[in-house]
Amino acid sequence: MKKTITQLLTSIITFFLLLGFLLSHTVQTQAASISISPSSDSIYVGDMITVTVTIYGNKVFAYSGNMNCDNIFSGFTGKFVQDCKGEESVSFTYNYQAVTPGTGVISVNGLEVAVDDPEDPNKTIKENPGDATCTITIKEKRTGWFLDNGKWYYANSSGALVKGWLKDKNTWYYLDAVTGVMQTGWVKVAGTWYYMAASGAMQTGWIKDDGIWYYLNASGAMQTGWVKVAGIWYYMNSSGAMQTGWILYHDTWYYLKSNGAMASREWVSGYYWLSSNGAWTYQPVGSWKKNATGWWFGDTSGWYAKNETVRINDVLYQFDDAGYWIE
Repeated sequence: MKKTITQLLTSIITFFLLLGFLLSHTVQTQAASISISPSSDSIYVGDMITVTVTIYGNKVFAYSGNMNCDNIFSGFTGKFVQDCKGEESVSFTYNYQAVTPGTGVISVNGLEVAVDDPEDPNKTIKENPGDATCTITIKEKRTGWFLDNGKWYYANSSGALVKGWLKDKNTWYYLDAVTGVMQTGWVKVAGTWYYMAASGAMQTGWIKDDGIWYYLNASGAMQTGWVKVAGIWYYMNSSGAMQTGWILYHDTWYYLKSNGAMASREWVSGYYWLSSNGAWTYQPVGSWKKNATGWWFGDTSGWYAKNETVRINDVLYQFDDAGYWIE
């Protein structure tokens, strides 16, 4: 009985020792993989790409280059297409190359890469990691404007996407700095706002957006503060919106008419006199008066208009030598 128990214990111990030996001499097999960078739903002919093959966690092959016609790379099946018409799917397959058991290295295109446990280079690869395939879609090379998934892009003569500012036929456009998508509406570039029409064309001069007027200078930049256009002063707030009515600027009041034009040398809203620079500095208040002879206009200082033409609330009135309005 004791002999039987001893034999049983010996067998169990032997089993675990053998199991430990086998486990310590086994390499976990990892499938080969292939990747293409940059990752994209589509790659255009002429694009620069990098094809990388990884086996057992080690990069064993990498190629960087443009999509050139009929160029078949070592270790791959498939080709890059330069003059394709329309879309074409291309598969790149890395075919596994044999590994010499016990060497601890794999040789690929002259490169020797360790794939075994560095603590025991005598361990061998027990299984073929298999082939790896990656399929991409190559789109036809395009130049000039083209529409893709409802968005406009522009490619130069080499087929590369243009990004940033583009001048085409004397018109400026802005293409997103990252994606190359043509922009419309308001665009902020280097801290300055611009406005692009629905066609993508950069706008200049006056524009009305959502009921608000803005002014863009000759370079398309949205203006703020005081702006002089065709000899007339306007004031745009910090968001670029044209202002109307009374505004307080550097402790001085100014009046902007309904069309945004600054009033000067005239009586405005409530009959206040504005100087030639538009500032309200004259305190007396004007008013219309009437007697048996007719209408006349004066202010609280005793002044009244006579033998002159005066602008009152944006209307010109002429007064005779006696100060009466000539109707």
